[in-house]
Amino acid sequence: MKPQNIVNHSVGEYFKGIPLGKWMKSRGKTDLPDFFKISCAIAAIVKNMHEAGSLHGGIKPENILIEPETLDIRLIDPVGVVDVSEISRYIHDDNFRTNTLCYIAPEQTGRIKQPIDYPTDLYSLGIVFYELLNGVPPFESDDPLAVIHSHLAEIPLHLSTFNPDIPEIIGDIVAGLMLKEPEKRYQTGAGLLHDLIRCRDEYLRSGEFLSFPLGLGDYSGKIAVSSPIPTFAL
Repeated sequence: MKPQNIVNHSVGEYFKGIPLGKWMKSRGKTDLPDFFKISCAIAAIVKNMHEAGSLHGGIKPENILIEPETLDIRLIDPVGVVDVSEISRYIHDDNFRTNTLCYIAPEQTGRIKQPIDYPTDLYSLGIVFYELLNGVPPFESDDPLAVIHSHLAEIPLHLSTFNPDIPEIIGDIVAGLMLKEPEKRYQTGAGLLHDLIRCRDEYLRSGEFLSFPLGLGDYSGKIAVSSPIPTFAL
């Protein structure tokens, strides 16, 4: 496979990868060691992209390539700022509803007046992480308007509600990515990566997860420092 528009890698670079969506369908729910490898890799790519001043605008499983044996990751096909009128035009297209609409941020629906910026990518990434751990994204429906309504108004069930083997703090990180208001989410890939690495290292060292305040490493060039990500009660 020779994908075009590879983020953080040379265009045309050969990469023996498949779409993450295809990989997930073959695997089902992702175990924690694989989740950490995949999530940290994606977060690092998003961190580097945002620090370079670029917005992806279309993070979804079809735009993430994974090498099945090594779990190496590539993020492809950045779209930048999406024209929200395109959402209304394509919402009844089955492919768009299945492969794109489930992953857009509330501010990409055109229903609210919020800027599309780096937290937009982080919302979409939260949806991808939710699907990795749960097997399905949080919002699915044959009715595209119902999916849009869910993005705007529905709070997904905490991941540990579905699976008690998922540590509460991992569910909290994912929930912090999917907050409706962009200013309340993680603001940077760096802040997200900081928290993921801390969880990963604690898990590898002790097999346990200690609670800690989320978002303390979430510094942005636009915002001096974001508020800590709230902890979510079950």
